[in-house]
Amino acid sequence: MFRNLPIVFITLLSACSGTKIEPVAYNDSLVTQQIKIVEKANELQDAFDGYVRAEMDIRQKDFQSQLERSDAVVKRLGSYGDDKRLLKATENFIAGYRKLNDTEYKEAIRILSEPDSLYSEVDEAKISLIFKTIDDRITKLGDEFLEAQKLFAKEHQLEINPQAQAE
Repeated sequence: MFRNLPIVFITLLSACSGTKIEPVAYNDSLVTQQIKIVEKANELQDAFDGYVRAEMDIRQKDFQSQLERSDAVVKRLGSYGDDKRLLKATENFIAGYRKLNDTEYKEAIRILSEPDSLYSEVDEAKISLIFKTIDDRITKLGDEFLEAQKLFAKEHQLEINPQAQAE
């Protein structure tokens, strides 16, 4: 389902290597926050399989907490000098996941925690649409960040190594 999509783009967000340590460390700090967010989102999505409301609620709170922690870290980091593109892309990434949490994930929890006797074909159609929306947004968020990361790497003469995390 949609759980594997973040893994695809995270492998593309791997550490950069180059001659300047500062931009590398900056990039890596932002990517680390993204990875933490995606891991918590995946844990929440995994909880959907169990249909247990308490577990989904716990995972959603964990996810929300990670969003807040990551947002705080990113705000503390700020932009890399005058280059604000990568910071803005990361802020958009966090805002996008926050929106997913506030809308799609919340609705998925509501639907998936309904008793079997109330779960209908309409609910099944809604949950399928919600999962597709999640897939599409996650892909878009990852693509937008990757584009900003490529521009950052080019400007600061870094090499993005998409295989580093896959290995």
